[in-house]
Amino acid sequence: MRAMKREQFKSSSSDKHGEESSETRFIDPRIGLKPAVRNKRALRFHEPGKFQQLAERLRMKAQLEKLQNEISQIAKKDRNIFCHKTCIDSKK
Repeated sequence: MRAMKREQFKSSSSDKHGEESSETRFIDPRIGLKPAVRNKRALRFHEPGKFQQLAERLRMKAQLEKLQNEISQIAKKDRNIFCHKTCIDSKK
């Protein structure tokens, strides 16, 4: 079964190949024209230390956020303690 299909495919592809050869004889006149010239761009390198500065900035931001979170947590605790003390004092 497979062998028959393979033979049919080979015979049909060889028929098409014969037809393609007549089509490839046609010459496109544009082929003789020179291709468009592309301007090559020069390489642009990053400044030395650019990404190190960026990384340092990100580390500083992370550290600042961490400190701000710690301060806000301490402030919340102090507020709770203050409210608790004022509630106890007001009950007396």
